Amino acid sequence: MSELHCPARFIVFSDADAPPVVAALGRERVALQISAADEPRLGSARTVGEALDDIADRYRGECVAVQLDPAVREALAPQLAGVTADRTVVVVD
Repeated sequence: MSELHCPARFIVFSDADAPPVVAALGRERVALQISAADEPRLGSARTVGEALDDIADRYRGECVAVQLDPAVREALAPQLAGVTADRTVVVVD
């Protein structure tokens, strides 16, 4: 029997965008808000993908707000889906 999982959804934003993004989330139910202070692998563009995969496994079907250093977010921008000026929505299966 196969097991179906809903993907985790990430709202990825940089430190500078934090107040407007958090305000824009409004009534969105955010299961976790995390940054490099909580998960050191989020502090480097080389290890963010690994960290997001691990978080996605724990938060299937839920929304997670991920705050990144502006340089890390900028380095990842070409790889992220749904990039906008103020936030990035990333869906991880």
